[in-house]
Amino acid sequence: MDGYRDWSTAGWRQHLPGVADVPAFAEGLAGDTIPGLAAASAVTAPGRIAVIVDGEPVTHAELDDGAARVAGWLARRVRPGDRVLLAATASVGFVRCYLGALRAGAVVVLANPGYTAAELGHLVADSETALAFADPEPARLLAGLRAGPEPVPTIDVRTLPEGARPATGIAAGPHDIALLAYTSGTTGTPKGVPLTHGQLAASIRSAMAAWRWSPEEILAHALPLYHQHGLSGPCCSGCPPSTRPCWTRGSLPRAGCRACGWRYAARPL
Repeated sequence: MDGYRDWSTAGWRQHLPGVADVPAFAEGLAGDTIPGLAAASAVTAPGRIAVIVDGEPVTHAELDDGAARVAGWLARRVRPGDRVLLAATASVGFVRCYLGALRAGAVVVLANPGYTAAELGHLVADSETALAFADPEPARLLAGLRAGPEPVPTIDVRTLPEGARPATGIAAGPHDIALLAYTSGTTGTPKGVPLTHGQLAASIRSAMAAWRWSPEEILAHALPLYHQHGLSGPCCSGCPPSTRPCWTRGSLPRAGCRACGWRYAARPL
């Protein structure tokens, strides 16, 4: 362990030469939650754009209000720690439901919207999913799946649930589980790996610190949001107030060439 710690500390010092106490700095990165960072951005820069998805811009205030409404709606249907599955492509609704579920204290289960009924069925049963937000096609498949005696309630990820009133607080802390991330299943049945709010916050903030993003950066983000690495980039809620991640298909090449100082992408497997 000492050898690994020395290697890791040396890497931090290479990326952050101005930080005197690297262990203390790294430890401090995990002291927040993703919904807490999003709410803070809504207070400090409410009118600035938080994300642009396929040409649809959303400000920090709008995103925070939507997430609070989703959290308030969920609070009357699930308990903190219950599993909420997300099976959808990139959209403003995806980000809103993701932040709202975390804000309500639920544990998010990310699912590829292209999964078969059998693959979705494994995630639903293994995680004991209480509720799902999904695009139309995965919603059709989820309609026949059960984690208990009743089918899993499934809501359209693109729309705010009717009668949603904003939650006034955040039900999760840094040490609470935020995600149940499933492995790819290359060597066996996919297994759920719990990740805490603090771990997610540390992942985002360490990347931002090491790569020195500034509040004026615009980032073209080409990773699918249902992949945990896609949500652990700086385009998530912990980014600086004026950072504008762009999730898009047709306009991504143009955005990357003309507007975006950084591109965040990975080769498909």
